[in-house]
Amino acid sequence: MTIAENFPHMSVMSAFHDLFVLADAYADATGLAEGTVSDRVLKGGNRLRDLRAGKGDIGIRRLEQAIKWFSNHWPEGVDWPDTIDRPPVESPADSEPVE
Repeated sequence: MTIAENFPHMSVMSAFHDLFVLADAYADATGLAEGTVSDRVLKGGNRLRDLRAGKGDIGIRRLEQAIKWFSNHWPEGVDWPDTIDRPPVESPADSEPVE
């Protein structure tokens, strides 16, 4: 399912906002640096930084996969941000970022 199918009310800009909120919350919960989170989720340590600065680009499919990755790898005992709809948890192999 796509973002449009899972979350018909979500715009692309909202999805970017959600990506940043999830990345920040995940980094805070795990103690990982943004670059490490970016490398794990987007296969590039500078991707999140560049996206935040408006210097990067990301396709909707990769954005969808990143949000799914967070859902599938969310730390136990840490609340998912209540302002973001959580995708169903899948097996880790199904949630790897698109190359």
